[in-house]
Amino acid sequence: MLIGNNKKQLESFAVNRLLSRVFEIDRDPVADARLHLADPPFGGRRISYEHPWFKKFVHTASCKGKYMPSEPITSLPPEPDDLASLVGSRLCHDLISPLGAIGNGVELLAMTMRTSSAELQLIAESVAAANARVKFFRFAFGRAGEQRVGRPEMAGLMSQYSEGNRIAVDWQVEEDHSRDHIRLVCLAVLCLEPAMPRGGKITVTCDSTAGLPVWTIRGTTLRTKPDPELWATLDGQPRALAPSEVQFGLLARDAPALGRRIRWSITEGEAVISL
Repeated sequence: MLIGNNKKQLESFAVNRLLSRVFEIDRDPVADARLHLADPPFGGRRISYEHPWFKKFVHTASCKGKYMPSEPITSLPPEPDDLASLVGSRLCHDLISPLGAIGNGVELLAMTMRTSSAELQLIAESVAAANARVKFFRFAFGRAGEQRVGRPEMAGLMSQYSEGNRIAVDWQVEEDHSRDHIRLVCLAVLCLEPAMPRGGKITVTCDSTAGLPVWTIRGTTLRTKPDPELWATLDGQPRALAPSEVQFGLLARDAPALGRRIRWSITEGEAVISL
Protein backbone atom coordinates (compact mmCIF):
# COMPACT_ATOMS: atom_id res chain seq x y z
CA MET A 1 0.00 0.00 0.00
CA LEU A 2 1.24 3.46 -0.93
CA ILE A 3 0.68 6.26 1.52
CA GLY A 4 1.63 9.90 1.86
CA ASN A 5 3.80 11.51 -0.78
CA ASN A 6 4.51 8.28 -2.65
CA LYS A 7 0.84 7.81 -3.43
CA LYS A 8 0.50 11.43 -4.57
CA GLN A 9 3.55 11.11 -6.80
CA LEU A 10 2.19 7.96 -8.43
CA GLU A 11 -1.18 9.59 -9.01
CA SER A 12 0.49 12.64 -10.53
CA PHE A 13 2.61 10.41 -12.76
CA ALA A 14 -0.47 8.52 -13.94
CA VAL A 15 -2.28 11.76 -14.72
CA ASN A 16 0.66 13.11 -16.70
CA ARG A 17 0.90 9.90 -18.73
CA LEU A 18 -2.81 10.03 -19.43
CA LEU A 19 -2.80 13.69 -20.45
CA SER A 20 0.27 13.28 -22.63
CA ARG A 21 -1.81 11.13 -25.01
CA VAL A 22 -4.60 13.69 -25.38
CA PHE A 23 -3.81 17.07 -26.67
CA GLU A 24 -4.40 18.20 -30.20
CA ILE A 25 -6.60 21.15 -29.35
CA ASP A 26 -5.40 24.74 -29.77
CA ARG A 27 -8.81 26.25 -30.48
CA ASP A 28 -9.67 23.46 -32.94
CA PRO A 29 -13.44 22.85 -32.59
CA VAL A 30 -13.20 19.29 -33.93
CA ALA A 31 -10.41 18.27 -31.57
CA ASP A 32 -12.06 20.08 -28.70
CA ALA A 33 -15.32 18.26 -29.34
CA ARG A 34 -13.51 14.89 -29.22
CA LEU A 35 -12.60 15.54 -25.61
CA HIS A 36 -16.27 15.87 -24.73
CA LEU A 37 -17.45 12.57 -26.26
CA ALA A 38 -19.15 10.04 -24.03
CA ASP A 39 -16.24 7.66 -24.66
CA PRO A 40 -13.10 9.80 -24.85
CA PRO A 41 -10.71 8.62 -27.56
CA PHE A 42 -7.72 8.58 -25.24
CA GLY A 43 -9.02 5.80 -23.01
CA GLY A 44 -9.73 7.81 -19.87
CA ARG A 45 -12.86 7.57 -17.81
CA ARG A 46 -15.81 9.76 -18.73
CA ILE A 47 -15.54 13.26 -17.31
CA SER A 48 -17.37 16.47 -18.16
CA TYR A 49 -15.34 19.44 -19.32
CA GLU A 50 -17.14 21.40 -16.57
CA HIS A 51 -15.74 19.04 -13.92
CA PRO A 52 -13.19 20.69 -11.60
CA TRP A 53 -10.64 17.99 -12.46
CA PHE A 54 -10.93 18.78 -16.15
CA LYS A 55 -10.61 22.51 -15.55
CA LYS A 56 -7.58 21.97 -13.33
CA PHE A 57 -5.53 19.89 -15.72
CA VAL A 58 -6.80 20.81 -19.19
CA HIS A 59 -6.63 24.29 -20.68
CA THR A 60 -8.50 23.89 -23.95
CA ALA A 61 -7.46 27.31 -25.26
CA SER A 62 -3.74 26.69 -25.55
CA CYS A 63 -2.83 23.00 -25.20
CA LYS A 64 -1.12 21.48 -28.19
CA GLY A 65 0.82 18.27 -27.99
CA LYS A 66 2.18 18.69 -24.48
CA TYR A 67 1.15 18.55 -20.84
CA MET A 68 -0.07 21.82 -19.46
CA PRO A 69 0.87 22.63 -15.85
CA SER A 70 -1.90 22.67 -13.29
CA GLU A 71 -0.93 26.10 -11.93
CA PRO A 72 -3.45 28.82 -12.86
CA ILE A 73 -2.51 31.18 -15.66
CA THR A 74 -2.13 34.65 -14.17
CA SER A 75 -1.33 36.61 -17.34
CA LEU A 76 -2.23 36.29 -21.00
CA PRO A 77 -0.57 37.76 -24.08
CA PRO A 78 -1.99 41.09 -25.23
CA GLU A 79 -4.76 40.98 -27.81
CA PRO A 80 -3.74 41.98 -31.38
CA ASP A 81 -5.67 45.26 -31.13
CA ASP A 82 -3.93 46.08 -27.86
CA LEU A 83 -0.58 45.32 -29.49
CA ALA A 84 -1.37 47.86 -32.21
CA SER A 85 -1.95 50.59 -29.61
CA LEU A 86 1.25 49.57 -27.82
CA VAL A 87 3.15 49.95 -31.09
CA GLY A 88 1.67 53.45 -31.47
CA SER A 89 2.73 54.38 -27.95
CA ARG A 90 6.23 53.00 -28.49
CA LEU A 91 6.77 54.89 -31.75
CA CYS A 92 5.55 58.19 -30.31
CA HIS A 93 7.57 57.73 -27.12
CA ASP A 94 10.79 57.00 -29.01
CA LEU A 95 10.32 59.84 -31.49
CA ILE A 96 9.56 62.60 -29.01
CA SER A 97 13.05 62.51 -27.41
CA PRO A 98 15.12 63.15 -30.58
CA LEU A 99 12.64 65.79 -31.71
CA GLY A 100 13.05 67.54 -28.37
CA ALA A 101 16.83 67.37 -28.74
CA ILE A 102 16.65 68.95 -32.20
CA GLY A 103 14.46 71.72 -30.81
CA ASN A 104 16.95 72.41 -28.03
CA GLY A 105 19.77 72.52 -30.55
CA VAL A 106 17.90 75.02 -32.70
CA GLU A 107 17.33 77.24 -29.65
CA LEU A 108 21.06 77.17 -28.81
CA LEU A 109 21.94 78.10 -32.38
CA ALA A 110 19.48 80.98 -32.28
CA MET A 111 21.07 82.26 -29.05
CA THR A 112 24.60 82.19 -30.47
CA MET A 113 23.71 83.83 -33.79
CA ARG A 114 23.56 87.61 -33.82
CA THR A 115 20.86 87.70 -36.49
CA SER A 116 18.06 85.25 -37.09
CA SER A 117 17.97 83.42 -40.41
CA ALA A 118 14.99 82.23 -42.42
CA GLU A 119 16.50 78.74 -42.58
CA LEU A 120 16.80 78.45 -38.81
CA GLN A 121 13.29 79.77 -38.34
CA LEU A 122 11.94 77.17 -40.76
CA ILE A 123 13.70 74.38 -38.88
CA ALA A 124 12.36 75.63 -35.55
CA GLU A 125 8.78 75.78 -36.86
CA SER A 126 9.06 72.32 -38.41
CA VAL A 127 10.39 70.78 -35.20
CA ALA A 128 7.62 72.40 -33.15
CA ALA A 129 4.98 71.10 -35.58
CA ALA A 130 6.46 67.59 -35.50
CA ASN A 131 6.51 67.63 -31.69
CA ALA A 132 2.86 68.64 -31.55
CA ARG A 133 1.77 66.00 -34.05
CA VAL A 134 3.63 63.22 -32.26
CA LYS A 135 2.02 64.19 -28.94
CA PHE A 136 -1.39 64.32 -30.61
CA PHE A 137 -0.87 60.96 -32.32
CA ARG A 138 0.13 59.43 -28.99
CA PHE A 139 -3.34 60.30 -27.65
CA ALA A 140 -5.07 59.15 -30.84
CA PHE A 141 -3.19 55.94 -31.62
CA GLY A 142 -1.40 55.03 -28.39
CA ARG A 143 -2.65 52.91 -25.54
CA ALA A 144 -5.46 54.56 -23.61
CA GLY A 145 -6.52 53.98 -20.02
CA GLU A 146 -8.54 55.24 -17.10
CA GLN A 147 -6.14 58.03 -16.12
CA ARG A 148 -7.62 61.53 -16.27
CA VAL A 149 -6.52 64.29 -18.61
CA GLY A 150 -7.16 67.91 -17.65
CA ARG A 151 -8.14 70.99 -19.61
CA PRO A 152 -4.75 72.76 -19.44
CA GLU A 153 -2.94 69.80 -21.02
CA MET A 154 -5.51 69.29 -23.78
CA ALA A 155 -5.98 72.99 -24.53
CA GLY A 156 -2.21 73.42 -24.79
CA LEU A 157 -1.86 70.35 -26.99
CA MET A 158 -4.60 71.50 -29.37
CA SER A 159 -3.06 74.96 -29.56
CA GLN A 160 0.33 73.50 -30.48
CA TYR A 161 -1.31 71.11 -32.96
CA SER A 162 -3.05 74.05 -34.64
CA GLU A 163 0.14 76.07 -35.17
CA GLY A 164 1.22 75.82 -38.78
CA ASN A 165 -1.82 73.67 -39.54
CA ARG A 166 -4.52 74.73 -41.98
CA ILE A 167 -7.11 73.63 -39.41
CA ALA A 168 -7.32 75.19 -35.93
CA VAL A 169 -8.65 73.08 -33.05
CA ASP A 170 -10.44 74.89 -30.22
CA TRP A 171 -10.77 72.85 -26.99
CA GLN A 172 -13.83 74.19 -25.15
CA VAL A 173 -14.04 71.51 -22.45
CA GLU A 174 -13.64 72.53 -18.82
CA GLU A 175 -13.75 69.17 -17.01
CA ASP A 176 -11.14 66.45 -16.78
CA HIS A 177 -11.89 63.27 -18.71
CA SER A 178 -10.51 59.76 -18.97
CA ARG A 179 -7.87 59.15 -21.58
CA ASP A 180 -9.93 56.55 -23.43
CA HIS A 181 -12.56 59.24 -24.13
CA ILE A 182 -9.83 61.68 -25.15
CA ARG A 183 -8.57 59.07 -27.59
CA LEU A 184 -11.98 58.89 -29.29
CA VAL A 185 -12.10 62.68 -29.57
CA CYS A 186 -8.66 62.84 -31.16
CA LEU A 187 -9.66 60.16 -33.66
CA ALA A 188 -12.80 62.18 -34.46
CA VAL A 189 -10.67 65.28 -35.08
CA LEU A 190 -8.57 63.29 -37.53
CA CYS A 191 -11.75 62.06 -39.23
CA LEU A 192 -12.94 65.63 -39.80
CA GLU A 193 -9.70 66.82 -41.38
CA PRO A 194 -10.13 65.08 -44.78
CA ALA A 195 -13.57 66.69 -45.10
CA MET A 196 -11.96 70.15 -44.70
CA PRO A 197 -9.30 70.36 -47.44
CA ARG A 198 -9.47 74.17 -47.53
CA GLY A 199 -8.87 74.51 -43.83
CA GLY A 200 -11.16 75.81 -41.16
CA LYS A 201 -11.84 75.41 -37.47
CA ILE A 202 -12.73 72.38 -35.33
CA THR A 203 -14.48 73.03 -32.02
CA VAL A 204 -14.60 70.37 -29.30
CA THR A 205 -17.35 70.60 -26.67
CA CYS A 206 -18.71 68.22 -24.05
CA ASP A 207 -22.11 68.18 -22.34
CA SER A 208 -22.07 66.27 -19.03
CA THR A 209 -25.37 67.55 -17.64
CA ALA A 210 -27.15 64.24 -18.30
CA GLY A 211 -24.54 62.22 -16.43
CA LEU A 212 -22.59 60.56 -19.21
CA PRO A 213 -20.50 63.01 -21.28
CA VAL A 214 -21.74 63.71 -24.81
CA TRP A 215 -18.96 64.90 -27.09
CA THR A 216 -19.50 67.12 -30.12
CA ILE A 217 -16.64 67.65 -32.56
CA ARG A 218 -17.72 70.29 -35.09
CA GLY A 219 -15.72 71.41 -38.10
CA THR A 220 -16.57 74.57 -40.04
CA THR A 221 -15.05 75.41 -43.41
CA LEU A 222 -15.81 77.24 -46.65
CA ARG A 223 -16.73 74.01 -48.41
CA THR A 224 -16.53 70.42 -47.22
CA LYS A 225 -15.40 67.45 -49.26
CA PRO A 226 -17.95 64.68 -48.68
CA ASP A 227 -16.96 61.02 -49.03
CA PRO A 228 -20.10 59.05 -48.13
CA GLU A 229 -18.48 55.63 -48.61
CA LEU A 230 -15.61 56.50 -46.27
CA TRP A 231 -17.86 58.05 -43.62
CA ALA A 232 -20.18 55.04 -43.77
CA THR A 233 -17.41 53.07 -42.03
CA LEU A 234 -18.41 54.95 -38.86
CA ASP A 235 -21.76 53.16 -39.17
CA GLY A 236 -20.06 49.78 -39.44
CA GLN A 237 -20.01 49.52 -43.24
CA PRO A 238 -16.96 47.52 -44.41
CA ARG A 239 -14.38 49.25 -46.56
CA ALA A 240 -10.72 48.79 -47.42
CA LEU A 241 -9.03 51.73 -45.71
CA ALA A 242 -5.92 53.56 -46.86
CA PRO A 243 -3.24 54.39 -44.27
CA SER A 244 -4.49 57.99 -44.15
CA GLU A 245 -7.99 56.71 -43.30
CA VAL A 246 -7.14 54.37 -40.42
CA GLN A 247 -8.75 56.74 -37.88
CA PHE A 248 -12.20 55.90 -39.29
CA GLY A 249 -11.73 52.19 -38.64
CA LEU A 250 -10.35 52.75 -35.15
CA LEU A 251 -13.15 55.13 -34.13
CA ALA A 252 -15.83 52.76 -35.47
CA ARG A 253 -14.28 49.89 -33.51
CA ASP A 254 -13.43 51.60 -30.21
CA ALA A 255 -16.45 53.87 -29.65
CA PRO A 256 -19.00 51.02 -29.20
CA ALA A 257 -16.56 49.27 -26.86
CA LEU A 258 -16.86 52.29 -24.54
CA GLY A 259 -20.63 52.45 -24.90
CA ARG A 260 -20.53 55.42 -27.27
CA ARG A 261 -22.80 55.73 -30.29
CA ILE A 262 -21.38 57.61 -33.26
CA ARG A 263 -23.53 60.16 -35.02
CA TRP A 264 -22.24 62.22 -37.91
CA SER A 265 -23.41 64.68 -40.54
CA ILE A 266 -21.83 66.62 -43.38
CA THR A 267 -23.30 69.70 -45.02
CA GLU A 268 -21.79 72.15 -47.48
CA GLY A 269 -19.88 74.11 -44.85
CA GLU A 270 -19.92 71.90 -41.76
CA ALA A 271 -18.97 68.40 -40.64
CA VAL A 272 -20.02 67.13 -37.21
CA ILE A 273 -19.28 63.98 -35.20
CA SER A 274 -21.06 63.29 -31.91
CA LEU A 275 -20.09 60.59 -29.42
